[in-house]
Amino acid sequence: VRRQTLSDRARGAHKSRRASYEERKLLTKAEEQTLLDWCDHSSAMAKPMDPTSLRGRALSVKGVYPGKNWSRRFIKRH
Repeated sequence: VRRQTLSDRARGAHKSRRASYEERKLLTKAEEQTLLDWCDHSSAMAKPMDPTSLRGRALSVKGVYPGKNWSRRFIKRH
């Protein structure tokens, strides 16, 4: 690792990959947990969510419609 990279990281000029990724995510951890609770509730009612309805729920939580691959990545993450 270059010395400049370590220096930049120590000064806060660059964030770690994980920290950078957290900022780019559509939903916060709390919002994702809310969405997971809805998924659990729907499954308990014998109406599991399909990717389209999952994206619709994300829209109602955040107010922004997720991309077409968002639901696949969300399911993979959880």
